[in-house]
Amino acid sequence: METKEVIKNIILNSIEEISNMTSRERMEKLCELATKEHLNQILPHEIMQLEMIQAIRISNGDIDKVLNNWAENPELDPRLQHGN
Repeated sequence: METKEVIKNIILNSIEEISNMTSRERMEKLCELATKEHLNQILPHEIMQLEMIQAIRISNGDIDKVLNNWAENPELDPRLQHGN
């Protein structure tokens, strides 16, 4: 199989995988991918998956819910934690 075809299949499979996940499965995958990103072990197609999950979360309003919750409860906001 040609490199171009392999890359195309990886992209299409990633889109299909993320699209068919439940919200809970996407959150689990997001945690897994964010950990890999933090450890500098994330692969290029996983970066794409992470971005797709975040785009879905933005379009669903999930990110806004989290940010509003942090605004109302700043002690829960990990961005404000000291020592990180």
